[in-house]
Amino acid sequence: MISTATNTRGGTIPVGAFPVGVAFTPNGAFAYVVNQNSNDVSVITTATRTVAATVAVGTTPWGGGCHAERRVGYVTTRHKRRIGDQHRTNAVVATFRWEQSSWVGY
Repeated sequence: MISTATNTRGGTIPVGAFPVGVAFTPNGAFAYVVNQNSNDVSVITTATRTVAATVAVGTTPWGGGCHAERRVGYVTTRHKRRIGDQHRTNAVVATFRWEQSSWVGY
């Protein structure tokens, strides 16, 4: 964690192996940390700075994001793309194959 007021390290929150990305809900209540080597996402309650849940997402997750209006978190993995209803159930609710051959803006 980094304090935005002082630009200094403010502590750590233990998450899974090799965290590669983080996404925040629009209201800032939760942070979702994508852990590449443990194949999961750590759901952090930002007010308490604790891990509220760990969600298995499949092999080699690369990144993720939150949809502001649909209350859904998205995680990209090496082989498939997953949609998780993480705000309500902390579970993967759909998986689909991404046919695009190259990454744009990553």
